[in-house]
Amino acid sequence: MSSRKIRSELKKKGIPAEVHWEYMSDCYGGGGAYFIDIDADTENKLLDADPDCEPQLDVGYAESLEEALEFIDQLPSLKGASHA
Repeated sequence: MSSRKIRSELKKKGIPAEVHWEYMSDCYGGGGAYFIDIDADTENKLLDADPDCEPQLDVGYAESLEEALEFIDQLPSLKGASHA
């Protein structure tokens, strides 16, 4: 899958996160989704950098690679931010 591409784009922005693909049963419409797990500390740093990114953080998954990359593009970069 393209989890590697998603992790690479997150890394470029300095955002540590776990990414995994989960198949969704037919009960949920079939197909699958990429889940992007950002821990609470990183989430707080993202909100400090850009309070307007909160709606994006509430979602946490994308049904396609393109959707995942759009999600990442909307997040602020943490490159150069302190990770104390």
